[in-house]
Amino acid sequence: MPSFPLPRGFFQCSPLSPDELDQFAHLSSEVAVGCIINSRVANPALHWRLVDDVHEVQIYQGVDPAAPPRAAIWLGVTHIAATLDEIPSVNVAPDDATYKSAKKLTEKDMLLDCAHLYNIPTDSADTTVNLRWASIKFPMAGMTKPRDFCLLETQVRFTLDGFKGYAIATTSIELSCCPDFQEDLGLVRGRFYRTGTIYLESNRRGMLQVTRLVETDLGGSMPSWVIDLGQRNRMKSMRDLDRLFQERRLSATTFRTPVELVPKATRSKCYLCHRNFKLFGKTQCRKCGEVMCRSCSMSWIVHVSSFDVKVTICTSCSLAPRHDTLDGSVVYAPSTPSYCRQGETAASVSKFYRSRSQKSSPPMAYLDNSYKLEASTTCLY
Repeated sequence: MPSFPLPRGFFQCSPLSPDELDQFAHLSSEVAVGCIINSRVANPALHWRLVDDVHEVQIYQGVDPAAPPRAAIWLGVTHIAATLDEIPSVNVAPDDATYKSAKKLTEKDMLLDCAHLYNIPTDSADTTVNLRWASIKFPMAGMTKPRDFCLLETQVRFTLDGFKGYAIATTSIELSCCPDFQEDLGLVRGRFYRTGTIYLESNRRGMLQVTRLVETDLGGSMPSWVIDLGQRNRMKSMRDLDRLFQERRLSATTFRTPVELVPKATRSKCYLCHRNFKLFGKTQCRKCGEVMCRSCSMSWIVHVSSFDVKVTICTSCSLAPRHDTLDGSVVYAPSTPSYCRQGETAASVSKFYRSRSQKSSPPMAYLDNSYKLEASTTCLY
């Protein structure tokens, strides 16, 4: 069996013809609109049925009469504290190195390998179209072969019933430089139809509704229960998106060195909640330097000087970089590590961060002037 990742230069990609470029540009518009429309839970055409609600992610299974008979139709819905302007910084990847880095962030549990193949020119700075290859593994690795996909990926800003959004949509394509690799690499070729992640503004300032749509035929003879397990895990992993964006915000800030931290021995109570420390309960915040209890602090993975480093940050300081995304009026006093909305305590902010139970879903509607393609004319099958 070959080893992954594949060596540099494995894909020999000849220039695309003008007709191929036009074909892929047109397809990108169709797949974007199709993903946005199909990702709405209220869309009656998909017959969405709630099958799980775990870790603030609602998981649905659907039936698309227009899809091929073997297609598995799944949808995940959650909410994160983020802005639309933050989404491209994680997902836009115009070359192989940035694409690999982006996929490792967003698909780390399933990703086997990936490669960037082509950039497709677009008429808008708000739209990117790329041709990619990606391979994935499954929880039952010993029972199932990994799958690979040759994909068109488009990223586009849109407006849906007055709510601004950002779509990352994919569909399978055929490329001469990316043939079926089952004999050479042991990868079973799968197909994505309408598949992608849709970020949409909600009624709460600074909160985005995120929907992940998967319409796929994984090929081969994989048992249905393995497919279901894999898709459930993929949807559950959406709970990590909020942490992903917060760690990127924290990575852009500075941290105190160990010698700049307040010595643990000088504090008998938590700086935030003022409770007495229990045995081995003290920890130091790498942002404000104060001594906290473990309930008022969290561990984060931040990218510092080209390395991923695990640091402990108190709840108040961990919220500070997201001040542009929190809803409501925000007050930040640099002289203390507290970061609260008016009238709130640090403990209540901590509760807000750890539990985002109040959700709001924008109403289902069709696309406005950002896209003029009619949903009834969009067909990728």
